[in-house]
Amino acid sequence: MHQANDVVISWIKENTIPLTTLDPQAPLDDLAPISQIVGNASLVALGEASHGGHEFFVMKHRLLRFLVEKMGFTLFAMEMSWMQAEAINDYVLTGTGDARSLLRKNTYRVWNTQEVLDLIEWLRAYNADAHHTQKVHFAGFDSVSPTAAGLDRIVEYVQKVDPQFSAQVATLYHGMDEISLLELPEPPVRQRFVEAAEQVYERLKEHEHEYIARSSPSAYTYILQEARVVKQVTLLIRHADARLHSDELRTKAQQRDHFMAENIHWLHEHAIGGEKMVLWAHNWHIGTWGEWRGERSGKIFPFTWMGIDLRQRYHDDYLTIGFSFFEGAHNAVLMDQEGNVIGPRQAYTLVPASQESYEHTLTRAGKLYLLDLRSVPVGEVSAWLDGPHPFRDFGAIHIEEGRYRNLSLTRWFDVLVHIGKISPTQLLPKA
Repeated sequence: MHQANDVVISWIKENTIPLTTLDPQAPLDDLAPISQIVGNASLVALGEASHGGHEFFVMKHRLLRFLVEKMGFTLFAMEMSWMQAEAINDYVLTGTGDARSLLRKNTYRVWNTQEVLDLIEWLRAYNADAHHTQKVHFAGFDSVSPTAAGLDRIVEYVQKVDPQFSAQVATLYHGMDEISLLELPEPPVRQRFVEAAEQVYERLKEHEHEYIARSSPSAYTYILQEARVVKQVTLLIRHADARLHSDELRTKAQQRDHFMAENIHWLHEHAIGGEKMVLWAHNWHIGTWGEWRGERSGKIFPFTWMGIDLRQRYHDDYLTIGFSFFEGAHNAVLMDQEGNVIGPRQAYTLVPASQESYEHTLTRAGKLYLLDLRSVPVGEVSAWLDGPHPFRDFGAIHIEEGRYRNLSLTRWFDVLVHIGKISPTQLLPKA
């Protein structure tokens, strides 16, 4: 059995930071200790054990508010399409567009919720307040779904700096704005996209000095990154239909996490507001536990999650805050053990966590709290928290048999927010 003894539970109880509410609009007094926990970190990553849990979303909204209002963070970036997020950034900065429509059109259906809409509207209201001279920017760091507007920006830039090549860029990018994971093009088309995106990206790199002279360093750097994201998308769709337990899926997942880390690094170094960033993604992306376990074979493969890349690059400047829960319900698509979707996105019940799990013991210590895992004393407490023990991990899918990963809690996260019971997010209409 993996259950913790009374010494461990007593230490957790004595060292938790109780959270008084999940309401994003409530006073932030209970979050005051976070200032010391975050310290000088310039990237704070907020995880979630499910992409469909209401309590995760609203608690992350509260944490974002604190980091913006009390600690001066100026860029909020989500696990979302890089190019689709650009229109949301326009909205939160200027009010251009309609937040509800932007979420509805977004490739990430899991974010089409009232909770995320409320968060975006809060960002807009914060930026619209004349008292806030330091605005908060919005970004996506995932490599999916190029937009026509994003591709056009690259073509327009090339038209300015290299007119003879611009028509070719438009031809090379033709059809890429229609890339969809739901209707993947045939493999030969995917390969053509890969080669076309590579050609544009390499042309931009080869003519760096000329293009900068005809524009500006910042304009060139931005367009080169846009072209890099297009290249990333085309590389990822090669294995987008990989089966759940296949080597191809692991290859794609590894590549995707590397790309996301690469894009976050660019935002941190170049984007307006990027010097102090809040990240929103699933637990497994932000964490620093470096393995991939075959769910059938049990074989363990070394794996560099996004969070590991960021930890290696930024060290203590990168802080991870994971989320755990004991029971409840969430919105997800139902999937069988073979990776086949067998049920629509809707609410599914989550039975109480197993007695062997981290969550079972964490709930014995409390129902809503924050715990700094970096202050664990050596001995019984550190041995139990280091594990490994089972930890729940759902993402956007629900599997009836449950979903656990054996991992070390203290090696995955710096800080943990534990919530006893979660409920489904409030989904917005698709149309």
